[in-house]
Amino acid sequence: MVCPPFVQNIAIFISETMPAPTPFQNQSKPLKIWVLLILLAITWGSSFILIKRGLQAFSPMQVGAMRVFIAFLFLLPFWWRVKKHEAKASKLPYILIVGAIGSALPAVLFAIAETGLSSSVAGVLNSLTPLFTLLMGVLIYRNTVKSTQVLGVIIGFASAASLIVMNGDGNNNMQLGYGLLIVLATLCYAISATTVKARLAGISSVSITTMAFSFTGPFAGLYLWYSGAFGLIVKQPLAREALVYLAILGALGTAYAWFVYNYLIQSTSALFASAVTYLMPIVALLWGLADGEALGPIHVASMALILLGVWLTGR
Repeated sequence: MVCPPFVQNIAIFISETMPAPTPFQNQSKPLKIWVLLILLAITWGSSFILIKRGLQAFSPMQVGAMRVFIAFLFLLPFWWRVKKHEAKASKLPYILIVGAIGSALPAVLFAIAETGLSSSVAGVLNSLTPLFTLLMGVLIYRNTVKSTQVLGVIIGFASAASLIVMNGDGNNNMQLGYGLLIVLATLCYAISATTVKARLAGISSVSITTMAFSFTGPFAGLYLWYSGAFGLIVKQPLAREALVYLAILGALGTAYAWFVYNYLIQSTSALFASAVTYLMPIVALLWGLADGEALGPIHVASMALILLGVWLTGR
């Protein structure tokens, strides 16, 4: 594939922000790792309000497909950075898992769930990811974890659960059916994270992300065509406004965010990288507050405990 020079320059700049992973088993996490974790939390934590805006004009399936398709288009210039040894056939099934189970399916599940849940509650439910990541790493890949990491997961999960069960005013705001969709999505994230760590070591995060969305992006585009989503963009001003939010979600909240996430998995551990979902609820709740949702004392207390859980998980 031949890309315009300015597009290649953008690709080089972004890919070079994700240098080769280095082992940290016997070191404390450097500042850069924590900065990337916080930036990823801000990016992904903002995705829930962007999904909510997209649902104003498109169906949940269209929102999920639009997110994947825009990410696919954004990643096309990075194909020239994928090396032959990274795209060998033995690794393609695992990359397909990352693309289909780790990205495409959760994109649809979250969009459907937000038709019945607020964006802030959806963000909080996402913090179940580290729990599933820990369990999968131990049960399937026989990973060893420290007691402080287990404690961090428990504290973070319990704090998130308090936000799930009760709203800021103490009223139950949980809709179980929609909530279970997000639980399933977090399980998908855990499958993807452990697959990247255990099966895709040595492949750059840029290559993993680019190849993963190349599997799912064309199918998402075909669905958008046949479902009439492109026609809505042409005919309805509200759809064009929603497209702006979904473009941000697809390019930054999906494509570039997965660059960072896969890099964190390879540089540290799947458990530590998934701890970003403990910080995301804080961002999601703040966006919800700006959008008119209530923020009570239970939110503040739970946020503080979530931060404690992240710190323990990253030790």
